[in-house]
Amino acid sequence: MNLPAEFDSFLIRDAKVEWFARQFAPLMTDVTLIHDDALEQVLRRHQKAAGIYFWVMAVESAEYAIYIGQANPLSRRLIKLY
Repeated sequence: MNLPAEFDSFLIRDAKVEWFARQFAPLMTDVTLIHDDALEQVLRRHQKAAGIYFWVMAVESAEYAIYIGQANPLSRRLIKLY
């Protein structure tokens, strides 16, 4: 799948991946919108913590930053139903 060139500014290149890894610690990876045991554990551990959430869209071998937001508490944003 080839995305339009307008998406290039959202492409996560190697330098960005390294920067994100130094600045942030992921609570979850390979997340779906399904409410499961892994999400429950994160919610319990970070119930009152502020945080930044970052959604990535994977298209073939490329990854695109599609949304970055801040929440206080982070758990409230993680359990929002879409």
